[in-house]
Amino acid sequence: MKKWMVILTLALVFTLAACGGGSDPDNSALEAELEAAAASIDLFDAPLRENITLPSSDGDISITWSSSNESILSLDGVISRPAYGEADAGVQMVGVFEKDGVSVTEYYNATIAAEGEEALIALMDEAVAGLAFNGATLTEGVELTDEVGDITLTYQSLTPDVISHQGAVFKGLQSEGVREGVLEVTAALEGLEKTYEVSVNVAPLEAISIVEANELDFRGIEGEYTVSDSALTVYTMSNSMPYVDIESFVAMISGAVIYSELDFVQEGDTLSISLFVESDDPLYDDVTYELVFDFANHEATVNFFSFFGAISADTETDFGRGLEFIAYEDNSDEIEPVVFDLDQYYMELYRGDEGFLAPLHLVNLFLSGSVYDVVYNGDRLFGQDTYGFSDSINRFNRSSLNDEEMPYDLKLMSYHYTAFVMNYFFGLREDLGIEDFYTVLEQEEIQSNWFSDRISRHYRSVLDMVLSLDDLHTSHTMAGPYDDEPTYQLAITDLGPRGQRFYNTLFYDMDETTYFCGTEDGVEFFENDTVAIIHNAGFTDESTQMFADAIADIEAKGTVEKIIINLACNSGGIIGTAWQIMGYMTDEPLEYYSLNAGDGLQSKSTFTSENTTEGEYEWFVLTSPITYSAANMFANMAKDMGLATIIGTQSSGGAASVKPIVLPNGSVIRISSPNILANNQYESTELGIPVDVEISVDILGDDTRNIDAVIDATE
Repeated sequence: MKKWMVILTLALVFTLAACGGGSDPDNSALEAELEAAAASIDLFDAPLRENITLPSSDGDISITWSSSNESILSLDGVISRPAYGEADAGVQMVGVFEKDGVSVTEYYNATIAAEGEEALIALMDEAVAGLAFNGATLTEGVELTDEVGDITLTYQSLTPDVISHQGAVFKGLQSEGVREGVLEVTAALEGLEKTYEVSVNVAPLEAISIVEANELDFRGIEGEYTVSDSALTVYTMSNSMPYVDIESFVAMISGAVIYSELDFVQEGDTLSISLFVESDDPLYDDVTYELVFDFANHEATVNFFSFFGAISADTETDFGRGLEFIAYEDNSDEIEPVVFDLDQYYMELYRGDEGFLAPLHLVNLFLSGSVYDVVYNGDRLFGQDTYGFSDSINRFNRSSLNDEEMPYDLKLMSYHYTAFVMNYFFGLREDLGIEDFYTVLEQEEIQSNWFSDRISRHYRSVLDMVLSLDDLHTSHTMAGPYDDEPTYQLAITDLGPRGQRFYNTLFYDMDETTYFCGTEDGVEFFENDTVAIIHNAGFTDESTQMFADAIADIEAKGTVEKIIINLACNSGGIIGTAWQIMGYMTDEPLEYYSLNAGDGLQSKSTFTSENTTEGEYEWFVLTSPITYSAANMFANMAKDMGLATIIGTQSSGGAASVKPIVLPNGSVIRISSPNILANNQYESTELGIPVDVEISVDILGDDTRNIDAVIDATE
């Protein structure tokens, strides 16, 4: 039985082997044909970067496919490439080649190449091409988006006079036509960067024309001047600026300026305003001051910068009382007229049936005198002297413009007007190394906020501009009517080095609790009444009488040999008061030197004071970093004339008088004017007066050591 089974099994194996072992002579050629077709597939020889077409046949051979990972390479031939920077991906494709019931299976290893630069570049190209401003003609600033999907964008202007890095646009005058700008746009995606130059066109300002005319009430706020309430027509122009008829404006503020003595002459396209001053004092020559507006060329020319102060009416307070001027000399015969190129700052004059119209703020700058200004809040006009400005901020700001959107052109014109004012009327440009004030406004944070859609940021940019100058005389008084409740919180660290030196001394080293800053104005005696210290924390109207009383007390003692004038906490005040006090220090005439940064005028005034002393004293002036402005001038004159020994720490300077500036956006700032106090070499004293005997601030602020140190300094 077993033997039979073995024989049967062997027979079966033999039979099966005979059926499937060797190639069927009838199929070998067909198989060869199928294998050749499989071998001819070269789709997978190189890494795949694009979709492919998988063949479904080769002649009468059918081909079917399968994929080991259809998410990478689908049966439709669609590839999904790994991201840029990742490794290539592998996938196995299986092809079954079949004909006449015979089939051959072939395995192909395909490589899907990772994304290359060209795909990312295509995405970046598309993103940049889709930027809204690309090739557009802009009438306002544009928001420069920093992201498009996963693409980050950064910008650099190649034409910053047309469009800024932040997207602010600078329109030219109508005569210039469309201005062509270029932004360099850098796109970045997955570590790859590409830079593009994108053309941007900026439309010009509209041709200057009147859009609206309104007769507005004017209120003269009482102070140093009495100016009657009245009304004035204000023209809103196509550049969003308010304009006024020049002579009508000056007539409105008669009382603050000597309107009746001014001669207005219209001739063709020019309007000249002149003032003839006939001197009844042999010290001074007769002089004609003249300001000429050229409406054809959009220029203004002044023969002397002192024109702007000469037209002022006398103040109620006589700041020069007790002083007699006995000599005067200047270099006026060397002074050339100053031409204000208004076109350069995109300001245009307008002559029509309405009169000779000019920007209200320009007319106010030129023709309101040295200590009076007019504020326009959109609803009415206010006039007030410099000394009372801070008390009227709330009144100025109450307006229908509160929380309204400021027109872009008004921001733009305010920008240019600020550059104009600071280039011509900021007295410290040379001291601070500022060749062109546009470079200050072009600082990234200032410029970007200036043209921001958020009004709080716009007004904050004015404050930041002021802070960037690090000048204690240049300050921010008021934001403007478009934002009636601005809140700015500042720390000492927001100030520059000069400001920090001043306030760190004021608040920390010598605050009101220390002797030299905490003692009331008046006189004290030391060293058996041989040394007197007269404290004066500011030159006010009352200071003259205080000083007279102190001198009377000193002379009543009959024992005082040395007098120390304590100006360590005196940050300035009325110059006339300082001169009156200085009269006690000498019987010799006092000499005051000044220069005008606007036109280069240098002058020396010599005067006497009615104040005097009977005794002979050795004088000392105590200064610190708080000593500023008129107090700095006092120390300078005392040093120049050899009247006193300067002791303490170098003063903080402050050589220029202060001038309020009203900007078209409604902001009010104070700046160092062109009128600068100088030493006897006509050098600005802006950076302070070096001391003869040094006493550190640490000692001055230490009540256990300061008195002894000051008295020792007089030895």
